[in-house]
Amino acid sequence: MIYSCVWSCVLVVTGTFDQITNLVVFSTYLFFGLAAAGLIKMKMQKKITKKVIGYPVVPILIIVFCFVLVINTLIVQARATLFGLLLMLSGVPFYYWFKRRKA
Repeated sequence: MIYSCVWSCVLVVTGTFDQITNLVVFSTYLFFGLAAAGLIKMKMQKKITKKVIGYPVVPILIIVFCFVLVINTLIVQARATLFGLLLMLSGVPFYYWFKRRKA
């Protein structure tokens, strides 16, 4: 959290606020698509037994839309998108570190 705060402050001070919004939109839609895929997987495995409105059409549309948006962003702004992916993946070591400390 502190890492993201510091990095956002650096981007705001340097005048690249547009880059922050692009990174947020890219990562948000990446995870929206993954969440929709997770919903479909859990419904197929019968882990979710309740009725989901619009299933399976709406989750599939969400996945397609998110896939197209993420790929388009990756093509149009490849450098910024790869940087955003690296920034997201930089949190993985912290996840394992905190997970190990908690156990």
